[in-house]
Amino acid sequence: WDSDKLCLKRIVEEDRSATSCFCYRGDVTAASEKVHELCIKYKLIAKDTSIGQIKALFSGKETDITIQWLGGKGLLAYLFRQLNSCKFISTYPDTLDCWQVISARFLDKKGECMKYLRDFNDPTGKDNIVEDIVKVFNLNAKQ
Repeated sequence: WDSDKLCLKRIVEEDRSATSCFCYRGDVTAASEKVHELCIKYKLIAKDTSIGQIKALFSGKETDITIQWLGGKGLLAYLFRQLNSCKFISTYPDTLDCWQVISARFLDKKGECMKYLRDFNDPTGKDNIVEDIVKVFNLNAKQ
């Protein structure tokens, strides 16, 4: 019976992450536009990624969008470590951690889910890119 409970718990958690996102307490539209621009400039996301996809990722509302990340797993992990420390961003639903949301919403260059990012080290020489993106969220946050 215990194994059935664990199996059911895992199914429920996977179902929750299927429509998960981040909740940004700030001007989602303004932040999404600038983050999209920076991600395209630094070649972190596919060119066909829309501002609407970025907005949906941080809307705090259920979504099934995915974003193809081209910047490497270490950079994505570092970015979300920095964003996770920001008090203006949380996960939706709040029972998930940021790594579960990332694995549900981001695809790698091959189109596969990006799992186990928590284990990746921070990339060297990419601090300015992450700093630029985090700054956008801080500037557009509701105080």
